[in-house]
Amino acid sequence: PPLPSLRISGPGAASTNSAANRRSDLRGLRRELTGDLDWITMKALEKDRVRRYETAHGLALDVERHLNDEPVLAGPPGAAYRVGKLIRRHKGAFAAVACVALALVIGMVGTSLALLRAVRAERRAASEAAEARRQTAIAEAVNGFLNDDLLAAVAPSARPGQGRDVTMRQVLDAAGERIEAASKDGGRFAGEPLVEAKVRSTLGATYLQLGEYGSAEPHLKRALELRRKALGEGDPETLKAVAQLGVLHWRQGRLEEAEALGRLAFDGGRRVLGPDHPDALKYEMNLANFYRSQGRFPEAEPLQEHNVEAMLRTLGPEHSATLEAMGNLGNHFQETGRYEK
Repeated sequence: PPLPSLRISGPGAASTNSAANRRSDLRGLRRELTGDLDWITMKALEKDRVRRYETAHGLALDVERHLNDEPVLAGPPGAAYRVGKLIRRHKGAFAAVACVALALVIGMVGTSLALLRAVRAERRAASEAAEARRQTAIAEAVNGFLNDDLLAAVAPSARPGQGRDVTMRQVLDAAGERIEAASKDGGRFAGEPLVEAKVRSTLGATYLQLGEYGSAEPHLKRALELRRKALGEGDPETLKAVAQLGVLHWRQGRLEEAEALGRLAFDGGRRVLGPDHPDALKYEMNLANFYRSQGRFPEAEPLQEHNVEAMLRTLGPEHSATLEAMGNLGNHFQETGRYEK
C-alpha cells in the first residue's frame, strides 16, 4: 500500500477535508505524516507477520514514542535519526547549549579577526618602515652622486668651455658620462639598480623638458628596465617609468608606442593605486592626450571629463594638475569645434 503521506497529498475532496479537519493544508498534513507516522502505519500493515507489531500494545507504545519525540521502533536505526529525536525532546537544553556554543564561536571569530588585523597592521607598519628606509638610502645615494660626482665634474675651472657659465646641457652630459661609469661592473651603482634608476629617471626627465628627446630616451628606457627587474611590473615606481617613456614617445611623434605605454600606466595605476590617486589621474590625462594626438576624440573625451571631475574633487580647483586638466579639456573642445564649451 502507498505511504499515508503520499496518499493524503493526492487529488480529491477526501484529502482536502482531512487537512481542513486538522486545521492544516495538504502540504502541512503531508509534512506531519512523513517520517514516524508513515513508518508506524507501514509496519502495522506488513504482510509478513514477523515484521509487523507483535501486539496492539506494541503499536500503541510506538505511537506514544512518536508523541513524546522518542525514536520509534518502526523507524530507521540510524544515529542521525536518534539524535534528531533527542534534540526535539530537549529543545530548551539544546537551545541553551547552542546559544553558548554560538557565543563561544562568535567570541573566537572576533578574537581571531582582531588578532589578524593586528598582525596585518604590524606587517604593514614593518613594510612601510622598510620602504621608508629604502627610499632614504636611495635619496642619500642620489644626493651623494649629485654633490660628489656631478657638481664636481662641472665646477668652474680653467679648462676650456668650463668657466663660470656652465650650461644645463653640459651638466646633463657630464652626469650621463658619470652614471655610465658608475653602473658598470665595479662601479658605485653596480649593485644599486634603484639608485641608478632614480638618477637616470631624473636625467631623462630633464633632457625631456629641454626638448633633447634623443638624449632622454636611453636614460628613461634604462630606468624602466631596472625598475621592472627590481620591483616588478605593477610597482608604483615602475608605473612612473612607464608613463615617463610614454610621454617621451608622444613628444617624438611615436604615437602608437606612446599609446601602448600610456594604456599600461593607466590600467596599472587604477589597479594598484586606485582611480583617484594623483599619479593614476596623471596617467589618465596622458592617455587622453595620446588619443587626441591621433584624432581619436570620442575615446579621449570621457577620460578628460572624468579627469577634470576627479581632480576638482580630490585636488581642488586651484591645483596645478587640475588647471592643466581643465586646459586639456578646453583644447579638446576647441579641436572638436565646440567653442562655447
